Amino acid sequence: MPEHLTGNVLEADYLVDLSNVVRRPGPRGPGLHRLDQVIDALIDRDHDPDVVLYLVADRSLPHAGLPHADTRTLRDWEQAGLVELLGDADVRLLELAELTGLSVITRDRYRGHRTEFPWLQGNKDQFIEPFIERDEHEGHHGYQGPDGPESRLLLRDVDMGIVDDWNISRYAEHDVLKKQGVLTRFDVLERAWRCPHHACTLYDRDHGSFVLIPRIRAGEPTCELHGSRLLDEGPRPGAAAMKVLVDRRCVDRFVIPSGTEVVVGRAPVDGYSLDPWLANHERLKVSRRHFALSFADGNLTIRDVSTYGTHLQLAPGSPLTVLRGTERILGVGEKVRCTRRITLTRSGRRFPNELRTKRAQLTTEDHEATQ
Repeated sequence: MPEHLTGNVLEADYLVDLSNVVRRPGPRGPGLHRLDQVIDALIDRDHDPDVVLYLVADRSLPHAGLPHADTRTLRDWEQAGLVELLGDADVRLLELAELTGLSVITRDRYRGHRTEFPWLQGNKDQFIEPFIERDEHEGHHGYQGPDGPESRLLLRDVDMGIVDDWNISRYAEHDVLKKQGVLTRFDVLERAWRCPHHACTLYDRDHGSFVLIPRIRAGEPTCELHGSRLLDEGPRPGAAAMKVLVDRRCVDRFVIPSGTEVVVGRAPVDGYSLDPWLANHERLKVSRRHFALSFADGNLTIRDVSTYGTHLQLAPGSPLTVLRGTERILGVGEKVRCTRRITLTRSGRRFPNELRTKRAQLTTEDHEATQ
């Protein structure tokens, strides 16, 4: 299981509300076996055997009636930086979800946090709920558990809904956040940080074994351990992660570093070669240099350099869009169709400019709905 965990949230595919996941009652009681089930369900859902998770849990979790072996495992993970154990795990999860755009695996609806995080209102694309098939029989991706059919864990996307008690629109809440400066904090992920305490390496990219994302306190990046305002160490080199899917299964990943361009094709001299995945009948359909991917200013751009054009699928089931000698920004969930069998897609993380755009869209929709 540790091979699916990371101490660097920027490497993760998903965030996990670990306390919520493992405490779910069932025939075997609470335990880390439920995280195993979630991992298997995500592998089945994403066709990615190397799915990577970032765990956040309540500090009380090791004392929550878990098997002794699980308690020891949690302590080992904490020492290795593979789980954040906090007094307020909910706030940290939502903070990370807002900063990174990663989806959260949880059953919680966070109804008590809608004032702090108004983007939760009506959110339909950032929360995934695990549930047991014996409770509800629906045709979702899932996992056959060790206890038989009744332990089969499935996953479904969740509409967080609107909490009606406020009698206040998200448009008004957006204005409040803007005045507080919260909406400008997307820059946190674009900078490297250091704690002024000499021995603290929680945020040190050169000396720490893992790098935490800062906590935001009174609008300032703050050390989780010492409560000190962090020092800005300059821009953090960015990178966009790509997945290679063959017959809908992830077979490889590669990275587009910030400020660079990577050419993808049948056999580019300097770039990423699709040759290992191409069948003989597919080689004539993929140019030696087919398309170029570049990452700059938080945007991942695809540029067609092929003979035949580059085909994109911008939404599941939608008609293909063809680029011919042109370029466009490639968004989360959009796929590059190299052949009928081979596609490329981005990792699940959104970049700061995309988060700004998403929040602005939600605000516009809410404003229009109130008119």
